[in-house]
Amino acid sequence: MLGKLLKYDLKWVYKLIVIYYGLALVFALVGRGFSFLDDIFIFDFISSFSCGVSVAMMFNILINNIIRIWARYIHNVYKDESYLTHTLPVTKSDIFLSKVLTTLITMFTSIIVIVISFVICYWSKEFVDFIKVLLPDVSWSIIITTGIVVILEFLFLVFIGLLAITIGYRSNHNKLLKSIVSGFVGYTISSIISLIVLFITGLFNKNILDLFINMNATPSMDILKYLLVVAAILYLVYIILCIVIGNKLLQKGVNVD
Repeated sequence: MLGKLLKYDLKWVYKLIVIYYGLALVFALVGRGFSFLDDIFIFDFISSFSCGVSVAMMFNILINNIIRIWARYIHNVYKDESYLTHTLPVTKSDIFLSKVLTTLITMFTSIIVIVISFVICYWSKEFVDFIKVLLPDVSWSIIITTGIVVILEFLFLVFIGLLAITIGYRSNHNKLLKSIVSGFVGYTISSIISLIVLFITGLFNKNILDLFINMNATPSMDILKYLLVVAAILYLVYIILCIVIGNKLLQKGVNVD
């Protein structure tokens, strides 16, 4: 039954974002294709315009992916559709797990499409040389680690949203407003905890402490890599906590509209 829940959740989320997938890839291919033609203004314009549209679609992919996961959770668990959902022979843990898996799967495919579209549009020897000039001391390991941190941060944003919805919709009134407030409070608390953790690590590392004392201090590549690893670990912990707490709260009961 978990498989069927996951199937319908994925179908609902993908129903819209696959359109943005297609648009991002098509405009990326058009932009890249015209970039190979002769250096004529109209061709350059079409290439730049198409890649610009592709980038816009990339942002739409990410934003709509996150919003549709939240919307699916609300409609499927708390709104009219919930009357059917809660009559199925499944546990609330399965319902929540389906939303977690839907998040991981759709966000993974969205990131893949975004990366492919970006590479099609902009990847070239000149682009790599430009990055090397712009960031001469940055290694590929730091770039990859930064990418992982960004992905984890977006996943945390989704899961803190799911947790906030679970908290907000336990109320009888102003459920959406309380969900928004809960999400804001949760994100703020996590940010404060992150700063505290970094400050504590700074007590054992003078270079990190300097970042708190001197706002103009520039971290070395080793310190930057360390900070990125710490950030990745913290986001991973936050994600796990959001999943565990959200699942526990959902099992305590659902206040259906």
